[in-house]
Amino acid sequence: MKRQAEAQGRTYPSRRTGSAAAFLAVVLTLAIAVLPAASAQAAISATAAPIGSANSGSYLVTITNEGQKSESPPTIVTLIELSSGEAATGIVPGECHYGQPVAGTVIGCSVGLGAKLQVCYNGPAPSAVSEFGYDMQHVQLSLAGPVAACPVSGFVPRSSGGASGGGGAGDVGSSGDAKPLTLGKITDHAKKGTATLNVTVPGPGSVKLSGQGVKGQTAKAKGAGQVSLTVKAKGNSAATLAKTGKVTLHVSVTFTPSGGSATTLKKNVKLLKN
Repeated sequence: MKRQAEAQGRTYPSRRTGSAAAFLAVVLTLAIAVLPAASAQAAISATAAPIGSANSGSYLVTITNEGQKSESPPTIVTLIELSSGEAATGIVPGECHYGQPVAGTVIGCSVGLGAKLQVCYNGPAPSAVSEFGYDMQHVQLSLAGPVAACPVSGFVPRSSGGASGGGGAGDVGSSGDAKPLTLGKITDHAKKGTATLNVTVPGPGSVKLSGQGVKGQTAKAKGAGQVSLTVKAKGNSAATLAKTGKVTLHVSVTFTPSGGSATTLKKNVKLLKN
């Protein structure tokens, strides 16, 4: 039959060629059956919630990697996609970065196998979460109601700040509308020529007092609450206070949260001396 086909100008498949084709068909069938199962192992879920209030500009995103132990690689890089071109700031934890591993309005984080990662940041609302890879597979993002605070240590949320207290001008924040601390009541100590400035901080970190003619001071905050700073004059300001019995100092208070960026508030403090 083969010789007859060749005589008529037709080709005739050999047994070897037919076997190879059958083997390839089997391999393709197995690959199609296996690939969906492998993809199904990447069970990533995500939820997002505003911090404080619905329009606070601060958000908590919780990403859970529920992949099975056979999954490879065990760590998945996820991208939190933001709803506008505004950059995210104040991101915690520190291993998450804005604009990485791809440039754009995203925050890139790694989530270990069977782990839950909570990310807090200031910026636009999250619009989607995706697994970083060739196909950039999107993960279902569930939206929740506002949460009271960020569960990650060191996060400084956006807030409107607070009103200033006794004898000083209004507070001026150096980082726009994000004021992570408030300057409160001032208590005069006219006999000593000093004053006490109460500072309210949202979490652990360091509080530094500085300014021209101001004796510098640094205090540690173990957590959210109030820190008291003693305002003293030095140099020419101290001489003016001793001569006239009064002097106005322009003080700066800088709060640096643990693992976060510093923010400075300024205030005028009037010292009196009897």
